Amino acid sequence: MPIVTSLAGEQMEITFDLFTLKQQLQIATGREFSFSAIARESGLHRNTVERIALNRTDRVDLETLAKLIFFFRRYGVTVAAGDLFKVKDIPSNETGD
Repeated sequence: MPIVTSLAGEQMEITFDLFTLKQQLQIATGREFSFSAIARESGLHRNTVERIALNRTDRVDLETLAKLIFFFRRYGVTVAAGDLFKVKDIPSNETGD
């Protein structure tokens, strides 16, 4: 995922956190889930779920987010849209660039 810079020069990186949610799902249910199974049961294409899991996409539509949230909630994992992402603030370097 690319690093985004604000008008004030602050930087952050936003990535998907599907691996963490998948782990929570497996703990909650006591069973293994592949990304193919998540795709199948959520009504999404396998490539879409894998691209999200591997952070190989810059965009995702709201319907895709909703389908993932519905999927995890169906199995008892409490998820909101923000739980699908990780935000990492990038500190400015010592030279002030």
